[in-house]
Amino acid sequence: MLVVILTEVFICVYFEWKNAQIFPNEKEEMKREFERMKKEKQNENAQFWKNIISYDHKKKGGGKE
Repeated sequence: MLVVILTEVFICVYFEWKNAQIFPNEKEEMKREFERMKKEKQNENAQFWKNIISYDHKKKGGGKE
Protein backbone atom coordinates (compact mmCIF):
# COMPACT_ATOMS: atom_id res chain seq x y z
CA MET A 1 0.00 0.00 0.00
CA LEU A 2 2.80 2.40 0.91
CA VAL A 3 4.57 1.60 -2.36
CA VAL A 4 1.44 2.46 -4.34
CA ILE A 5 1.02 5.80 -2.53
CA LEU A 6 4.69 6.71 -2.95
CA THR A 7 4.55 5.76 -6.62
CA GLU A 8 1.51 7.97 -7.18
CA VAL A 9 3.17 10.87 -5.38
CA PHE A 10 6.35 10.42 -7.40
CA ILE A 11 4.41 10.33 -10.67
CA CYS A 12 2.45 13.48 -9.77
CA VAL A 13 5.57 15.37 -8.72
CA TYR A 14 7.52 14.18 -11.77
CA PHE A 15 4.88 15.25 -14.26
CA GLU A 16 4.36 18.56 -12.48
CA TRP A 17 8.12 19.19 -12.71
CA LYS A 18 8.21 18.02 -16.33
CA ASN A 19 5.31 20.32 -17.17
CA ALA A 20 7.17 23.25 -15.59
CA GLN A 21 10.25 22.40 -17.68
CA ILE A 22 8.41 22.07 -20.98
CA PHE A 23 5.94 24.96 -20.70
CA PRO A 24 7.53 27.74 -18.61
CA ASN A 25 6.33 30.43 -21.04
CA GLU A 26 2.78 29.15 -20.98
CA LYS A 27 2.70 29.35 -17.20
CA GLU A 28 3.84 32.97 -17.32
CA GLU A 29 1.29 33.69 -20.03
CA MET A 30 -1.44 32.09 -17.93
CA LYS A 31 -0.42 34.24 -14.95
CA ARG A 32 -0.58 37.40 -17.08
CA GLU A 33 -3.95 36.38 -18.50
CA PHE A 34 -5.26 35.71 -14.99
CA GLU A 35 -4.08 39.13 -13.78
CA ARG A 36 -5.66 40.81 -16.81
CA MET A 37 -8.97 39.05 -16.21
CA LYS A 38 -8.83 39.96 -12.52
CA LYS A 39 -8.33 43.64 -13.39
CA GLU A 40 -11.20 43.53 -15.88
CA LYS A 41 -13.46 42.03 -13.23
CA GLN A 42 -12.45 44.69 -10.72
CA ASN A 43 -13.22 47.40 -13.29
CA GLU A 44 -16.60 45.83 -14.01
CA ASN A 45 -17.39 45.70 -10.29
CA ALA A 46 -16.32 49.32 -9.82
CA GLN A 47 -18.49 50.43 -12.74
CA PHE A 48 -21.43 48.40 -11.40
CA TRP A 49 -21.24 50.08 -7.99
CA LYS A 50 -20.80 53.51 -9.59
CA ASN A 51 -23.98 52.91 -11.56
CA ILE A 52 -25.86 51.75 -8.46
CA ILE A 53 -24.75 54.78 -6.46
CA SER A 54 -25.51 57.13 -9.34
CA TYR A 55 -28.97 55.62 -9.82
CA ASP A 56 -29.72 55.78 -6.10
CA HIS A 57 -28.57 59.41 -6.01
CA LYS A 58 -30.78 60.33 -8.99
CA LYS A 59 -33.71 58.41 -7.53
CA LYS A 60 -33.52 60.49 -4.34
CA GLY A 61 -33.51 63.66 -6.45
CA GLY A 62 -30.00 64.65 -5.48
CA GLY A 63 -28.51 65.07 -8.93
CA LYS A 64 -29.18 66.74 -12.24
CA GLU A 65 -27.05 64.25 -14.21
